[in-house]
Amino acid sequence: MSVRVHSYYARKVRDVPVAAQPVKLVIRARRLECRNEDCRRKVFCERLGGLAKAYSRMSERLIAAIRAIGFALNGEGGARLAKELGIGVSGDKVIAIVRCTPQDEIKAPRVMGVDDWAYRKGQRYGTLIVDHERGVAVDLIEGRTSSPLAGWLTRHGGAQIITRDRSTEYTNAINQAAPEAQQVADRWHLLHNMRETVKQLMSRRRGEVEQTWKENSTVAEALKMPAHTTMPLPRTAQEQAASRASRTGRKTRFEEVKRLRQQGATISQISRLLDMDPKTARVYFYADVFPERKKNKSIKTSIDPHVLYLQQRFEQGCRNVMQLFREIRTRGYIGSSTPVRRWMWLRREAPAPSTPNRLTESVRQQIKAALQQITDLPSSRQLSWLLVRQPKDLTDPDQRSLNILLKNDVVRRVYDVAQRFGSMIRGHEHEQLDSWLEACATSRMAELISFARGIRSDYAAIKAALLTKWSNGPTEGHVNRLKTIKRLMFGRAKFDLLRIRVLHPT
Repeated sequence: MSVRVHSYYARKVRDVPVAAQPVKLVIRARRLECRNEDCRRKVFCERLGGLAKAYSRMSERLIAAIRAIGFALNGEGGARLAKELGIGVSGDKVIAIVRCTPQDEIKAPRVMGVDDWAYRKGQRYGTLIVDHERGVAVDLIEGRTSSPLAGWLTRHGGAQIITRDRSTEYTNAINQAAPEAQQVADRWHLLHNMRETVKQLMSRRRGEVEQTWKENSTVAEALKMPAHTTMPLPRTAQEQAASRASRTGRKTRFEEVKRLRQQGATISQISRLLDMDPKTARVYFYADVFPERKKNKSIKTSIDPHVLYLQQRFEQGCRNVMQLFREIRTRGYIGSSTPVRRWMWLRREAPAPSTPNRLTESVRQQIKAALQQITDLPSSRQLSWLLVRQPKDLTDPDQRSLNILLKNDVVRRVYDVAQRFGSMIRGHEHEQLDSWLEACATSRMAELISFARGIRSDYAAIKAALLTKWSNGPTEGHVNRLKTIKRLMFGRAKFDLLRIRVLHPT
């Protein structure tokens, strides 16, 4: 303590604005002499208490306001908002103030969730840890392999329940660093894995499923479906030639994949040898027939909300395009008559009385080609959705399509397994798990057997998912929040700064 004044000096500190006008405080501060002869500093300046820190040109209140703006927005966006509020600050300064935010000590949660996030998709990933009981993000870790998570769990022990997706890396890390913790598999990922399995199976058995579809689907039934009504524009000769060349190249690669498979090559080896995406290699590896690309059936049009009414009037015998056009205009339609004419074009069985020569042979061929597209088998992805969705969520067209598909024995057995699995997961029917696994084992379908084998390898975590209320859903929500924050930062998302913003309670 010293009471001997050496001198005075004027210190200028910026404070929060008043009525959007900048404020600067001019403080007459003292320099004091130290009376301790052993102290190397002979003169020192008095501190300003909670007003401003040493050497700071901003008050603590102003720094807190800029920090709040920085957490709500990015650096440049925060600077623009601050300028409107009467605070002159650069984007870099906003980022610097956010970076200096003190961090709370990390406490290991009792119930935690882990999930990966893409720092740069396909190249760099990280791991997000969330406290389920408090609903807050706890920490961000670089990397999504087992080593970083195992190290974190070792340093912050105490977790009793850990929710995760189906990642084997996270499973190994938890088994290594927290073997006493109860692992809970995420139920959404289980349903997602089931749909992917069904999609893969439908791709492999597409040939026989397509045969059943052709034998039982009709143009009349397809035209009753209230789908979009405008067909794609005709393709030029050059585009058709390019399409044929592309198909030839894809078929050649498909045959090469099948040849390598017969020689005993794995999917990863085929992917490297042919410089092919692993997902494409997997599709070709398991497909029995060459998977054709799905043609674009239709485009959304302005008459889609009125298609059911048009179908009703068509069944009543109305074939006059302009009459139908005038009727839907009274129902709120604001477009032209062209979409109505195209809709009728696909359904007209004979020329209109006013234009008996309009339905030429070339037009008939175009209609025939368009109707052929309507009756094509849906893609494997669409088939998988039809088989795994709950019956109450299906529309009438979807239900008609499903009824046709269920006439195939393979599809019927897959549908039964998929529906039982969905009901079991959604209803937490843990007592059904063993019988369902047995049904998959005896299904004689490689995809279902492989899926059941994966379920058995993670049996304890999946059983816990059916017995407990915990899931990885909140963690997925925090991952979405992290992505939003990262995009708002416009490239200023260096890991340390991103971690501070994600962990901040606001």
